Amino acid sequence: MARQNVANQSGAATSSRVKRSGKPSQRQSDINENTIATENQKLQACIKQLEKERIKLQQAQVLTDKTNQDLRDRYAEEYRCGHNGRELSDIESEDDDATGTSLDFSSAIHSKGIVSSPPRKLRRKSAPRLVISSPPPAAATQIPHIDFRSIRTSRMMEDKHGSPSPSLDASELFRTDSPMPVTSPQHHEQQADNLSDTQSNSKTQHGGGKRARSPSVTEGPSKAKKARVAEVVAGAKGVNQRDYDGKVRDILHKVCKRWERHIYTVNGYPDDETQRQWLQELWDEACEEASEMYELTAGMKTMIKRRSARVRGAMKTDIKSLVVATYGFVTSNKKATVEQNKKKYVMLATRGAFTCKEPKTRRYRFENKILLMAIIEHFFGHRKAPGIIWEDDFDPIKPETLALIVTIIEHCIEEWADGSYKAQNLNDATQSSRYLAHMSDIKAWCKEDERVTTNIRKLWVAKGRRVFIHLMHADIKPKQESTGYVDDDEKERLCTDLEGRTGETDSEAEDDDDEGGELEPEQNAAGGDTDQA
Repeated sequence: MARQNVANQSGAATSSRVKRSGKPSQRQSDINENTIATENQKLQACIKQLEKERIKLQQAQVLTDKTNQDLRDRYAEEYRCGHNGRELSDIESEDDDATGTSLDFSSAIHSKGIVSSPPRKLRRKSAPRLVISSPPPAAATQIPHIDFRSIRTSRMMEDKHGSPSPSLDASELFRTDSPMPVTSPQHHEQQADNLSDTQSNSKTQHGGGKRARSPSVTEGPSKAKKARVAEVVAGAKGVNQRDYDGKVRDILHKVCKRWERHIYTVNGYPDDETQRQWLQELWDEACEEASEMYELTAGMKTMIKRRSARVRGAMKTDIKSLVVATYGFVTSNKKATVEQNKKKYVMLATRGAFTCKEPKTRRYRFENKILLMAIIEHFFGHRKAPGIIWEDDFDPIKPETLALIVTIIEHCIEEWADGSYKAQNLNDATQSSRYLAHMSDIKAWCKEDERVTTNIRKLWVAKGRRVFIHLMHADIKPKQESTGYVDDDEKERLCTDLEGRTGETDSEAEDDDDEGGELEPEQNAAGGDTDQA
């Protein structure tokens, strides 16, 4: 009985659970409805995608049909011109695969000098098949041939060079060739190819224009010439200039230097597309100067583009100390000093006050002395400075160069934003936006009065060159200036010394000199110097 009661209770519990599962909760109903709605949306999206694909296929089919129709029309036109006006529609295929054979018209398009016979398995209605096994009689009328290749070539040359091509005379357009015996279709096609090559060569040499001149060694590498692969030094990875020898190393050196010049004077932060254009243009230019064409590898590109960071890093090194000396930032852990540095930073960073000659009132924009100091220090500080080796590109200072200088100065000021110096890396994304903003402001400044702003930028260059000349050619004054020593008394002594001599020997008075006549004065002189000392 106990077991039966337990069984009845478990069955009742199971039936209750079954009944509860048959009535889902409101939350479960919402989930089910959301799932069904999501599936419906997916199905609708798939249907739309399939409809788009169907439309694309229909459009592709229309384009294909249009292309095939154009090809058939072109073939029909050439067939009619090459067969005395006979229409292609007058013939039909006698087999099921004749349609595919009739579309094989490549040989008819490229034939130049041989009158093509009708395609195989094609004939007139209820007409016997024609098989040519012997040459036609000599009296047979020869069909004139239109040299379509010469027409196409002349039109291509006209489109390429933009000049009208010489007109073709009737004698050039229609030429008759002597009939040649044909024994088989294969022999017929072989003769057609040989004759086509002969006519093409004769047309190029005589009637079709001048033959293209072969490239000369002095003309530089041809664009069509395949680029050579540069050889890397044994054991090197090809990531530095020293990994290459010979002309490749010289080409890389030129490209790297010209890349640096572009960073200074064209764009301090070029985008990816600009960098790709610079790489190809500078590489082609250097290869042309070397009369050799080498392949520009990925490692070379990375090596060249690294010069951008090198240029900006060198500028930061020269300008960082100038920022501290010019604006008066002080390195200290004292709270008062830190607060004072913060106030200076806020004042300088507000609306670009650090570029003004009077930062507090923001007067005389782009005339702060730090600009001239940075130009002198970085661009005219030594013999290989940019302003010295690229003199023409820095007379006057270009707006692009000034914008790069201002951007680096602002970065150095940002390192004092917290009141104490904290070094920061030159982030290309951040610096690029600042560079563009400064470029816009500088161009607006130049536009206000071009004459005055140009003179200011020229004055910077003049002062920089004067400093360079002073550094390289400083006057070294001697301790005692020479005032001359041949006076009247000395002249009498000279006359006495030269009297009785011929000058043919080193000295006629060597015996007298050996007696010690001049030794005593030297000792006296030495002694006199000692006394004076």
